[in-house]
Amino acid sequence: MQHWKKVTATIVGVIALTTGLSACNGDQPTAPSAQDQAVHNAESRANYVPKNDVEGKNYNARMEIADNPATILWCTAFPTNPNAAPITVPITGKLTSGNKRPYPTTQDKVYGDGFSHTFSPELPGSDGMFGSSGEYRYGFRPDGVYEDFYNMETICSTEPTIYQKQKTFIDLGSDTSSNSLSQKAVDALKKCRAADPDPSKPCTAAQAALASIAGMNK
Repeated sequence: MQHWKKVTATIVGVIALTTGLSACNGDQPTAPSAQDQAVHNAESRANYVPKNDVEGKNYNARMEIADNPATILWCTAFPTNPNAAPITVPITGKLTSGNKRPYPTTQDKVYGDGFSHTFSPELPGSDGMFGSSGEYRYGFRPDGVYEDFYNMETICSTEPTIYQKQKTFIDLGSDTSSNSLSQKAVDALKKCRAADPDPSKPCTAAQAALASIAGMNK
């Protein structure tokens, strides 16, 4: 009997010692890992919430320009030949991507009990067209001439700008003379497009005003 009492006392002592050690170890917190600290920092950060909707306003302003058939874009193409000078062309409305389509280009099928349904997973953009932007871009000059900017770097602006190679100029002002003629071309183009919205139809009055700007920049 005494033997079992000693064994029991020994077992109880071992359990008590183990429990005490566990409690002591539990009182010592382990240092958080770098990943845990990063997650904590991300969750506790007070992030700035945009209030002015600049992104949305930029988008709407750009869409208004793109949707105006009387817009004149001055598009400059930079040839890959280093000896060729940049070429600036006035484009009415906007440049259109060569991959834009009025219809979806992919189809999927859904099968059910004895039927199948064909549908397109593509959704049109806000312009009601399908496809991505890029590839080549094309448009029409005020005189109705078609321009295709295939595989060329381009930059377009609503104000005419002179680009020169070898020298770089930073223009912080506006040329009142060219701007006046540009506005005259816009006004003429509005009248032409009101009579006929087809961008391939020439507008001689707008083209004449733009020709005057080209003569100033020579």
